[in-house]
Amino acid sequence: MTFSEILLQVVEVLRQQGRVSYPALKRHFDLNDDYLTDLKAELIDALRIATDENGKVLVWTGDGAVPSG
Repeated sequence: MTFSEILLQVVEVLRQQGRVSYPALKRHFDLNDDYLTDLKAELIDALRIATDENGKVLVWTGDGAVPSG
């Protein structure tokens, strides 16, 4: 699975749940720490559709552009 495909799936999880822990994302998508760091950078910094909560949880903000694939 490509980075873009995983990104789209993570966005969908965030939309549905509103928040998800980093360990849950790692387990669900079989991610290593570097991959998770890249996803966080894309969601939080580049797309601005999520925020980090205490370094433990990714929280959906729904702001900014959403990737379309």
